[in-house]
Amino acid sequence: MKTPKSQRLAVLIDADNLEIFAEDTFHRRIDYAALWRAVNSRDIVRALYFKPRDCPPRLRSFLEEHVGMEVRTPPKNVDSYLTMTGVTLAERVDTIVLCSGDGDYVPLVEYLRWRGCRSEVWAFPGATALALRQAADAFHPLDESILLPATAKGLLVDHPPLREVA
Repeated sequence: MKTPKSQRLAVLIDADNLEIFAEDTFHRRIDYAALWRAVNSRDIVRALYFKPRDCPPRLRSFLEEHVGMEVRTPPKNVDSYLTMTGVTLAERVDTIVLCSGDGDYVPLVEYLRWRGCRSEVWAFPGATALALRQAADAFHPLDESILLPATAKGLLVDHPPLREVA
């Protein structure tokens, strides 16, 4: 097995899974630069951010131009799009980092193991299905260190709101 620093890595982010939990639980946004630094200790071959609707322009620009991440906006739920991307990349990388706690990805993680590709789940513990934790080769719990700071009024900083508040 390759040493961690020499592993070729693909990073697949289910944006809604991370962002909605962070907003609902911490009232803060994901700091993708901090997440990138946490994951980026190995050779990242491909990184994709999946969001089922338009990505805010400032965030898209940051992810594409400053981080080098591809932004995908499928018309509906991202699970099938992210899964097919993972299946496709399994033969080209040593490890797939899945930034999501959605239990719907258990079949993907099982497939990756069958193909000889390691899987790592990076997600908030409170938003991660137990079956996904158990299926993955490694689980890396996310915490407030990958969140943008909140303003004094508790408002979200940097990006426009994910969804309108009624």
